[in-house]
Amino acid sequence: QMGAVLGREFAYEMLRAVVTLDEPQLQSGLEQLVADELLYQRGRLPRSKYIFKHALIQDAAYQSLLKRTRQQCHKRVAQLLEEQFSETAESHPELVAHHYTEGAEPQNAIEYWRKAGERARALSANLEAIAYFTKGIETLGKLPDNEERARQELSLQLSLGHANIVAKGHGSIGAETAYTRAQALTEKLGDASDLVPALFGLWRSYVVGRTLDETNNVALQLRRIAEQEQETELQVVANYTSGFTTLCMGNPGDARDYLEKSIALYVPTQDRSNIYHAAQDPGVACRGYLAIAEWLLGYPDRARSLAQESVALAEQSDDRFSLAYALCYISAHVSEVCAADTNTPVERGLEIATQDGYNLWIVYGSVQRAKLHFDELGSESTLTELRNSIDAIVNIGVYLNTPYYLTLLARAYQRAGRIAQGLQILDDAQQSIEARGENWWLAEVHRLRGEILLSRSLDDADDAQACFHQALDIARNQRARSLELRAAVSMTRLWQQQDKQGDTRGLLSDCYAQFSEGFDTADLRDAKQLLESLP
Repeated sequence: QMGAVLGREFAYEMLRAVVTLDEPQLQSGLEQLVADELLYQRGRLPRSKYIFKHALIQDAAYQSLLKRTRQQCHKRVAQLLEEQFSETAESHPELVAHHYTEGAEPQNAIEYWRKAGERARALSANLEAIAYFTKGIETLGKLPDNEERARQELSLQLSLGHANIVAKGHGSIGAETAYTRAQALTEKLGDASDLVPALFGLWRSYVVGRTLDETNNVALQLRRIAEQEQETELQVVANYTSGFTTLCMGNPGDARDYLEKSIALYVPTQDRSNIYHAAQDPGVACRGYLAIAEWLLGYPDRARSLAQESVALAEQSDDRFSLAYALCYISAHVSEVCAADTNTPVERGLEIATQDGYNLWIVYGSVQRAKLHFDELGSESTLTELRNSIDAIVNIGVYLNTPYYLTLLARAYQRAGRIAQGLQILDDAQQSIEARGENWWLAEVHRLRGEILLSRSLDDADDAQACFHQALDIARNQRARSLELRAAVSMTRLWQQQDKQGDTRGLLSDCYAQFSEGFDTADLRDAKQLLESLP
């Protein structure tokens, strides 16, 4: 019966500590159970361990104890783990938590469930962490409904949200549920500083799955709190969330201002702040998103430098989640848009993400890897790989960057000669933009539609030209100089094909002249080559 309380497997030393038998009686009883094939013995006394031959045997022994007796036994085991087996309690806090839970000692149990979750999270065992934090929250229901319980639940919900983001992705239902509950608890408690981690986590869930108007409302709340509290960490978070939201909405200039403020205020020694514990480190992320903003604004060299800084900061902080993010998302993205060389960090990022189970970075990195495979081989199997990898992002509840990834797929279908499917994919990209308000890639969607129409037939030249005009107008309004250059190249090539009379150089020449760096990148090389071919 006592062995059944200890678990399916138990150590002789632990059993000896909890039973009232003397050692000869204890050893004789165990020998008999082994002889009767109810238990298996592993190792020699006193270091031996015993395993129930079948779970049903353990359950029968356990159920034969009266409920009150079982509770007393569990409580005694938990106390012994703390007092005499401290190493086991330290390395397996979930055991102590289990015994205190079954021993009707919820307050002690909750603390150990929290420790178990934090330890699992530190070991990148995030699915186990989710289970432990969830068990702690369930156990809270046995305590009086007061302020102390609310504060304990708030801490556990924030930790649960983080574990869900790391294990299942920013768009997971578990993450949004945990952060929504945390927000309600902070409003109940009335502490603005406690509200920030909840809102920061909620913003992360919103930015990948909700409309950007909803996301921006959360960012605005964070900015209001930061203005009131005037704490550095709050300023970092507020500028970070406003910067990335603004970038996604199609305003890279304002995004740059916010992100630069966040970077200027960020102090690496603060990277263990509870406010920062929502997912990837803000210092790493702000440099990454600033890299994308700088590329859009027409500064490819700055973009590549910032992407490298993002990776370096993650390396220095020994933060594998942030490192996988910087490699699979930021560096891979900047490498793809700049296309200055064939070096890509995505394989290393995928290795880290796969080892530690970082689901979102796995699917993002897989898209970039599939795109590289298709660029190299152009086969049907690599096209299917690219399509499946993009579908996998949506399947985990993430819609962020859908327009960008769909244009990768549309270009692949164009190369494969499947024009109708390529145009349909761009329709899907347009719908995604309209649904979420993610406008930063809108100009490229219009430009690529024009390119695919032209690849179908020169009879579509008028429609293609209209697409290029739309792309130019949108890019100029957004100050997205790199996208304006792409649209100018497309328009100029069309004019060249049509043998258009007059100044066919002016549009592209004026756009090209605005650049002061990045001349080794694919877009600027193409623009220069086209200019040199014009009369």
